[in-house]
Amino acid sequence: MAKIEKLPSGSYRARVWYREDGIKKSKSFTAETAKEARILAAEFISGRESKQEENDYLLLSDAMLQYIEAKAPVLSPSTVREYKTYPRLYLHALQKYNIYDITQADVQKAISKEAKNLSPKTIRNIHGFLSAVFRFFRPDFVLNTRLPQRDSSEIQIPTEDEVKALIAHVDGNEVKLPIMLAAYQGLRMSEILGLKWSCVDFDRRIIRIEEAKVINSDKEYESKKPKTVSGNRELKMVDAVYDELVRAPRESAYVVNLRGNQIVNRYRRAQKVLKMDYSFHELRHYACSVMIMLGIPNKYIAGILGHASENMVEKVYGHIMRDKTDNFFDKINEYYK
Repeated sequence: MAKIEKLPSGSYRARVWYREDGIKKSKSFTAETAKEARILAAEFISGRESKQEENDYLLLSDAMLQYIEAKAPVLSPSTVREYKTYPRLYLHALQKYNIYDITQADVQKAISKEAKNLSPKTIRNIHGFLSAVFRFFRPDFVLNTRLPQRDSSEIQIPTEDEVKALIAHVDGNEVKLPIMLAAYQGLRMSEILGLKWSCVDFDRRIIRIEEAKVINSDKEYESKKPKTVSGNRELKMVDAVYDELVRAPRESAYVVNLRGNQIVNRYRRAQKVLKMDYSFHELRHYACSVMIMLGIPNKYIAGILGHASENMVEKVYGHIMRDKTDNFFDKINEYYK
């Protein structure tokens, strides 16, 4: 309802409040009489309501699904699978709002509520998805949400002795080759599953990473390009990996014929016997730590691991590098004594 007030000039002003792009705004209408001012305000309100009914009404829940559907052809199958879990698991109250009425405060309240039970990383992933949805439907509405502080815990990395013990323990088991590809060559799980014999060049001792296998939203494996453009790469084979590949049976077009969950389950069983507790992905961290220990420049480490930039290497493994820098300084200091 419009608020009517008489002005010092004797005319009347009607003021109405409304939301546009999630921002509360007001508009005034001035006329000779209170009735005329009220009519002008009513016409404005009626026009906005009609426009909203036609163009500006879309539940956030529907917007999320529409965004996923629109972007699915250009996103990784694993990303699509992850995105589809967000509407089902999170932000249930916020999803009932009209996306064009949602304010910064609404988003902050919803994110803060989820942050009570979820890790900072999960919250950032959810918020990243939510931001993408808003950019798609409301490009002028930029989220400025305060997010929980990142976990300060450092990644866990197996020791050299632990990796050697692990590989010795699984000798003769199909899981040995995937473990070696991760720990010695730095391959991601998806790259291990997607490695074909046609990409193994025994003459040049080269492995070409051209394909990755990920689980899509239908819980089926789907082939795709590697995670980043730099993920397409050639890797020199470590001698131990070369020897294992020579011995490996050629049962299909793919080098490894185990599913991802089969690899993880066998890996965990071996770890349990050896009283270790590292994720499979942390074997890739081990490969990086060895390269850092050997003094290989970040640029080359990034190329071997398939990172988009050497900044990613610093971001993930910075604490290892700082420790190694201290060791290098000790050597320099000792030289000048």
